[in-house]
Amino acid sequence: MYTLVFNSADAVGRILFGITFLTIARNVNSKAIKDYLIMSAIGMILLFSSKSAAGALGTAPYPPFGLGTVLFVGLSSYLLLVGIYSSAISVSGDSRLCKSIRKFAIKEGWMDKSQSCVLVNVVLQYVTVL
Repeated sequence: MYTLVFNSADAVGRILFGITFLTIARNVNSKAIKDYLIMSAIGMILLFSSKSAAGALGTAPYPPFGLGTVLFVGLSSYLLLVGIYSSAISVSGDSRLCKSIRKFAIKEGWMDKSQSCVLVNVVLQYVTVL
């Protein structure tokens, strides 16, 4: 009973972790960022829902499930990497979106205006060095 409860809770938690990307993608206005977030959500759900993605690389899994697990690890890792990387590049290129994220972070109390100014100054110092 113990194993059944915690193994199913682990799988549900992994899938919910990918669903958060789908929820965020639904609320984003930019088509490109929405597509990239959906791509990373699919990759995350595939990676985390395969029986033992990390264990498949270290040990040989049981034959009926081993091939599927090993095949999904590469595909899902690629989708996750490309989705997150491309969405980060798209967000950094969209100044209006960056400003709205900054305003939201200040409004929610994650960051105040003084921290925002310090962040801008650090970035400017780094860019002028280059």
